[in-house]
Amino acid sequence: MGRLHFDVLHINMPVSAYSWREDKVVPMLTDEEWTEVIPLIEPAILSFKEYRTKTGASIQEARTNTHFELHAKFKEITGETLEDIFQIYLRQRSAYGELCTKCDKPLRTPKASYCVYCGETKL
Repeated sequence: MGRLHFDVLHINMPVSAYSWREDKVVPMLTDEEWTEVIPLIEPAILSFKEYRTKTGASIQEARTNTHFELHAKFKEITGETLEDIFQIYLRQRSAYGELCTKCDKPLRTPKASYCVYCGETKL
């Protein structure tokens, strides 16, 4: 009997990591996913501003009634929704450093030399 071969062995699973700015584990975007989201950010911000200007809406109301494409794309990629449009800037995994060898939280930046959570020095 021959070997079974499956072409669909690579399943895209969302990457989750601790976000120090949000103080919780959140879904992160890979660089490839980030390139899908980038073109949607500027139009989302412009629609947000335009909606507030035209309607006099509060910030919260404008967050609820604008930038649907950005929210839809993020949910399509991660399976979760953004609470705030500006959280998108906190969700690019490559903007954080590698995982700490002691506490397993990402270093705050790719150039960080120590972990601010546990004090471990990067070797």
